[in-house]
Amino acid sequence: MVLGLVTTKTPGLESTDSLLERTRDASRLIDRERLAVGTQCGFATSLRGNAISVDDERRKLELIVHAAKLAFWGVNA
Repeated sequence: MVLGLVTTKTPGLESTDSLLERTRDASRLIDRERLAVGTQCGFATSLRGNAISVDDERRKLELIVHAAKLAFWGVNA
């Protein structure tokens, strides 16, 4: 199950702590091995796209990787 925890609509970054907390909450219901962290949807979900830059998208994807490493592998990278 992919947890859509990161918005693609706005450039602001979610906090790593909030992603880890929500991942912990989900792991109480579903085995951690069956979970993944992702975006709520795609970055271009309308014809006009969203008010978010490529750099913002990159930071959000880097946040997902970082949170997943911490949540699922205990790696602080």
